[in-house]
Amino acid sequence: MWLLNTTTITLRFFADDKETDEVGGYAILSHTWGSNEASFQDLQDPSYAKKNSMSSKIQNCCRRAQSDGFEYVWIDTCCIDKTNSVELSEAINSMMRFYRNARECYAYLSDYGLRGGGLSACRWFKRGWTLQELIAPLSITFFDRSWDVIGTKTSLQSELSAITGISRPVLLNYSPGEICTAQIMSWASKRDCTREEDRAYSLLGLFDVSMPMLYGEGSKAFTRLQMEIMKVSSDQSLFAWTSTSLGNLGIFADSPSDFKHSANIERAPTYNESEYCMTNRGLRISLDFIPDQNGPGPTSIWYLNCKRFAGSRVGIHLAIQPAGHYIRVRREVIAELPKSLRDLPTKSKEIYVSQIQSDRFAASTWAFGVARPYYYCLAISHHSIRQQGFVLLGLAVRSPSPISSSISSSEYGISHVSIGNKAVNRQHVGLIFKHKMLGRKFLIVLTAKGDKLSVDIKTIETIESTLDKLLSEYEDPAPGAGTMMQFGPSEGLFPSSQEATAELFGDKRATIVVRHTPNTGIKDLDVRILMSPLIPVPVAFSHKNIQHKGAPTTTPVQK
Repeated sequence: MWLLNTTTITLRFFADDKETDEVGGYAILSHTWGSNEASFQDLQDPSYAKKNSMSSKIQNCCRRAQSDGFEYVWIDTCCIDKTNSVELSEAINSMMRFYRNARECYAYLSDYGLRGGGLSACRWFKRGWTLQELIAPLSITFFDRSWDVIGTKTSLQSELSAITGISRPVLLNYSPGEICTAQIMSWASKRDCTREEDRAYSLLGLFDVSMPMLYGEGSKAFTRLQMEIMKVSSDQSLFAWTSTSLGNLGIFADSPSDFKHSANIERAPTYNESEYCMTNRGLRISLDFIPDQNGPGPTSIWYLNCKRFAGSRVGIHLAIQPAGHYIRVRREVIAELPKSLRDLPTKSKEIYVSQIQSDRFAASTWAFGVARPYYYCLAISHHSIRQQGFVLLGLAVRSPSPISSSISSSEYGISHVSIGNKAVNRQHVGLIFKHKMLGRKFLIVLTAKGDKLSVDIKTIETIESTLDKLLSEYEDPAPGAGTMMQFGPSEGLFPSSQEATAELFGDKRATIVVRHTPNTGIKDLDVRILMSPLIPVPVAFSHKNIQHKGAPTTTPVQK
């Protein structure tokens, strides 16, 4: 590692910890970067320290280190040659060790006290890299912008714990492996980095893992981090995350933000503690289920070896696919084992869970015209409609001869519908929405038949109409009547995404976007229902007069 001489402001390379110990160790700086930071290349210029442009942060840090008896200090802006990819990768993988081995850490809070804010308002507590810089050092002194002492890690431990959600014992003496994965991720869930990849790289030391830096890989860095954690831990709280985003059906979270509701989860080693690993079929893992509850069925709750602090065991919803593997569904919730079922025996089963990235929506070949059962999994997002003042009044499935169906809805504005039907029958999923103040009501119907899906939207004039009665009108509709759009294979290919719009009540525009997730032999569709105010135009539309994009319509647009 490179260290900065606090007197000469020059860099010296140290090969190992033994060499740094011979010079009395070193101090280290933790800070948030500004716009004019000195780089490694700047300090190669012998005259740089004499220039007026010399960073006051570096000067003050060196003065403080000198007064504390340190000959050398480490500062990330100028002690890493960022033009050397090998050195950069080595430094990032060693960052936790750098801060842990420092004799003293100086945390410089440049915005402390500005605009009347205290510690919690400082940007230092919102950045990704400073999380390990808070946890790793055994001794930290906090300074304001004038380099006056605010306090130490020990004297401020109660306030630091309240700000970060990290318990005081962990703050003062952190040991990798003692805290469950979900908790550590929750500490980082509200922190951000300039580069998306750094949200993963900044956590390497906290999990005591290493991996190469690949800037440009985006969210894949966080997936790689989770796979590295799997190699050294059997902690299944890695999968105890929630997400309201549509698309990701995999077992891994998209980012640390998905763990924001996991701060009170802890390991429970008395539960199934078997090993798990990634294979070319997905994650191979042995999970518990309760036969008398709901599993293992088409969509089941599978329990992890972790629990809430209050004692309830947690699990995730998985849906089986025709090929035999599972995907993660109902990702916006973490299931909890009810008290009434805690005494029931559980069974373990080894299963495979696929990892499908949210950016992999692409055309996929579907069976066409084959008389066999079809299974549809619909994730219907209506959060935008809620923002316009509408609430979901009813959600139902109607079918002449369903094989199976399940419905669930959540407070986050996402409803999950699983339906099974024979290719010769239609199944209808109906959703009624009502405005909380104006009483306006409208109906959205998704009709599935074989490998076709059609969507219709209409206002409801008769207040007394029930959802079941409205769906009955769709048992044998005239071809194309009221159909907004149809989805299905064209020459064997299914479109990755289609959308259509319609006007409601003369002042609202409803847009339905349907996206297809490629899976073998199954219809996995994300249905996003959006609503926005309509800019008045001199043309009025009814539910039969549809503007559409991306799909043919059987009803001509009438002007």
